[in-house]
Amino acid sequence: MISTWGAFWRSIVTTTIRRLTLASVVVLVGSALFPNVCSAIAVDVASCDLFATRTQVANSTKHAASAESSQRGGTYSQSMTGGQARSLFGLSRSLVAPNSVNPRNIRFSQSSVNGADDITASMRANGWQGDAIDVVRMPDGRLTTLDNTRVLAADRAGINVQANIHNFDDALPANFVDRFTTQRGGVPSTFGDAINNRIGNQNRIFRETYPQGSAVTGAR
Repeated sequence: MISTWGAFWRSIVTTTIRRLTLASVVVLVGSALFPNVCSAIAVDVASCDLFATRTQVANSTKHAASAESSQRGGTYSQSMTGGQARSLFGLSRSLVAPNSVNPRNIRFSQSSVNGADDITASMRANGWQGDAIDVVRMPDGRLTTLDNTRVLAADRAGINVQANIHNFDDALPANFVDRFTTQRGGVPSTFGDAINNRIGNQNRIFRETYPQGSAVTGAR
């Protein structure tokens, strides 16, 4: 019996070595005769390896976030913020799916807003309007918005907000810099800087009472 099993395994090992050797010969000959084809194959293999690595990283992030949420007694819904997803995968803003967020879980960065009535009426009739807004996860763990009017309108219309959630230290896109540059706060480089500049540009009572955003805002 032992000798039979030994012969069986030797046969498998011998066959495997022969196949590997044949594959190596094919690759070497192919590289010499068809270098462009082989280069393309190599690129495809590298891409698959990169995708697998990114998938493993994403899954690890998801499992870690899920475990952390479970420990806190919460419900996990999104493994990464928009900024993290773009950083990991090199994706543009338009390719990252926004989060659906209850507007009452988002604080305001302005003491008052303009034009909320028309937007509210439109949202009641047609649902969420426009691109996702940008909100920032503040140092206290809660969310504060950079786009205040549509948060108020969504709350009045009874619908969820579509939001790109950014970490406080996520880099601010270049096209946002001028919009959130203020004399008091200077030139922002992160989403945290941008939200601080917007809050810091409100009246003294607002910025001192709500340094990380307010649950209410006025409407004009």
